[in-house]
Amino acid sequence: MRIRTILSAAAAGAALLTLVVTRSAAGQTPATADFTAAHRFVVDHQDMRAAQALGVASVYVRQELGRSHDESVGVRLMGAERRLDGLVARLRASRAPAIVSLDSVFADIDALLAEHHWRMARWELTDRRNATRASVGEDLDAAARFFARSFTFLGREPEPDAARAIADARRVAGQIAATDVLPKDVSQVIDALGKHLVAPVAIAVR
Repeated sequence: MRIRTILSAAAAGAALLTLVVTRSAAGQTPATADFTAAHRFVVDHQDMRAAQALGVASVYVRQELGRSHDESVGVRLMGAERRLDGLVARLRASRAPAIVSLDSVFADIDALLAEHHWRMARWELTDRRNATRASVGEDLDAAARFFARSFTFLGREPEPDAARAIADARRVAGQIAATDVLPKDVSQVIDALGKHLVAPVAIAVR
């Protein structure tokens, strides 16, 4: 079920959303969840710059919430947005959390974003009337990217099977971007990545 939740936002959040959308429309960098930059800013005691980075990340999560077709993921994305907004408030008040705590939040949200983008790629693959081949590749690439980065914030490397699934997803996503053609193994690669993101019973349900 597509999520159609209308979220109330503070004036600062609304202004930030307007700024990001304007920049995107002008061809500049759109909203993204750059937790790596936020981590670096906190380490360097640049709390306001970290707050700005996480504010943009919150906008990104909100945008992805609007795309979600999964109720459970949508609810968790709403929770992730609240967590990011809470971090922004703390950073603006010069009350930065410990790096270990911060990285734990980043790892959790990266894993959630990976699952979200994986579900989107899977849905787009089966609903050809409402999706494009390019969108399949973009969401598959994002799923692999966020999943890989979650391990960085956990301070460890992915297991060999997970690393192989990430590499295969990136390979297929790159092929789609270069050719606008879905490789024969795209469905297999998507399902293989999903085995590391969601419970087996969730993958079995189409």
